[in-house]
Amino acid sequence: MLFFYPGFTIACINWAQQCVKAFITCALLKKPTYSALQKQLAKYKKQLREQRRKEKATAPRPAEPATIELKDVHHLRRTVAVDSISHLHADGNTTNVYVAIKNRLLAYYISCNLRHALQKLPKQKFIRSHFSFAANVSFIKTVLREKNTKLQMLYDAEVPVAKRRKSRVMRFIKKFFRK
Repeated sequence: MLFFYPGFTIACINWAQQCVKAFITCALLKKPTYSALQKQLAKYKKQLREQRRKEKATAPRPAEPATIELKDVHHLRRTVAVDSISHLHADGNTTNVYVAIKNRLLAYYISCNLRHALQKLPKQKFIRSHFSFAANVSFIKTVLREKNTKLQMLYDAEVPVAKRRKSRVMRFIKKFFRK
């Protein structure tokens, strides 16, 4: 007799039923050996892994966040729309986030490095242009190609572009504006 616990998924229940069927089949046809049961169990475990891999591949991805929680200079938490973030500037383990509110930029911060801050934001809109800078592509006004390449952002902010990231940034910008 099988006992099912609430934590079992349908796949686990099916797997358990198949194992019981295989055991009964082996018992009826011939005396089961330990190695035969191990082989059968390994076969069903492999099928279960493949089934889970397929389910994971077809599972819908979580939606990109519409808001993010930041702290201001007075250490008060604020919820800000992701679309209003202009650019990010990292300084060690804190990242300054510049947000466009009422035709001006306000600085907030997150207590994490730039890489972790970018993981919280949608990859389709933000590009890391420098070791300590990232930009929202929808806030880019022009690309300044002087001695050092810079991104001229709305509200007169400038974000530097590293030489090694220049081609990737330019491709990203072209791809974004082709849409």
